[in-house]
Amino acid sequence: MKKFFAAVVSVAALSGSLFADGVEYKLENASDWQKSSAVKWIGKEKDVMEVTGPAGLHSVKMFDVVPGKVYKLEAEVKMLSGEAAPTYLGFKLFDKQGRVIDAHMVNARPGSETTVVKPVKAGDKVMVIKANPLWTPGVYAVALNAKKDLSDLPNYDLLTPSKITAKGQEIELQFKNPVGKDIPAGTVVRAHTGGGYMYTGGFRNLTPGQGVELKGTAKGFSKYNMTAGSFAPGAAKAQIIMLVNWKWDCKQKPVTVIKDVELEIEK
Repeated sequence: MKKFFAAVVSVAALSGSLFADGVEYKLENASDWQKSSAVKWIGKEKDVMEVTGPAGLHSVKMFDVVPGKVYKLEAEVKMLSGEAAPTYLGFKLFDKQGRVIDAHMVNARPGSETTVVKPVKAGDKVMVIKANPLWTPGVYAVALNAKKDLSDLPNYDLLTPSKITAKGQEIELQFKNPVGKDIPAGTVVRAHTGGGYMYTGGFRNLTPGQGVELKGTAKGFSKYNMTAGSFAPGAAKAQIIMLVNWKWDCKQKPVTVIKDVELEIEK
């Protein structure tokens, strides 16, 4: 695997190898990853993961997200057998309080802000808002108490509509489950879309016998949205994730091997 830096100091258990411009972490032991029944450690040094079927892999260690630093992530992946399926490499993000930042909490549609027309009571399943042309198909969540300057992101005050119906100057939002609290008329709401994790290392749809190097770089913060090259607003810590063989209806379970997972944090 091509190294981002040639000289590193060998250390164990993901403690980090120091070099002139930062630190390198190698995730090459079972202790570096949260346990998964889908993973078997193979190879002479037991430093290669063999993953059977779909598996979400998470690093044990969480890393601070620091403005100005560059995060370089890479891994070697090869599918051995089974049915074609994608594998993803990236980060799972957390705020200062340790709460997970999901994509729909930051995937805002700027300009979609509007207001609640009628008071909503706890237990209701319908909300009526003033019409806004940006409330089109693809809206995954309703962000409550939204700010036009997006300073509310990540927004944890969310509702998931099951149906959106335009009715003249108004839009009716229906919910599968009852709303859990009162929402006054005039409350500002915003449309949010869904999404996955921060896939800095990208993804590839692999076929048996195909091997690839997943890699990418992230720096700084985006104003909104979950992007690959910059961290979502509010991110304070990150955990390395890999979604391997990420297809759940395979007739033949894919078997994929992973090695040389590395994170370099450059000053």
